[in-house]
Amino acid sequence: MSYLEEFETAWSDPKNTAITTPDSDVNATIAKHYIVDKPFTYTKTQLWDMEIKKAHHPDKYLRHLVQPGSLQILDHSKDGQFEYFIRITEQRTWKDPEVYATVIERVCLDHANQNAIFLGVPEITLHDGTRLSSGEDLGRELIRKEL
Repeated sequence: MSYLEEFETAWSDPKNTAITTPDSDVNATIAKHYIVDKPFTYTKTQLWDMEIKKAHHPDKYLRHLVQPGSLQILDHSKDGQFEYFIRITEQRTWKDPEVYATVIERVCLDHANQNAIFLGVPEITLHDGTRLSSGEDLGRELIRKEL
């Protein structure tokens, strides 16, 4: 099953909570909340470049969520337009933002369609044989970002 098929299957399962955020005008948001040199237009290419950076370096770009120094990237590979890797981080929990828990995600970046899929994994076995588990209720999160 492909990443997208796995995501769509989980998304349509009524046992899961599916949340969709409304589309937004990125440039209007930037103009409202940031001071920028005029004229400034944030392009779709720039937005995708930022999504790639956040996927590879959440500890740098999502510092309010990811514990510094916790990022591990495993099994990185490319196949045509697709880029795959496993991402392990310590992230703040939803229930108590003062507490961090392990988050394991299978990541697929579809560069041609500018689509990022993050599939939460409850546990993995590392190359040295060590078993690693996601924190409570964190191993099943699924996220899809489509530009």
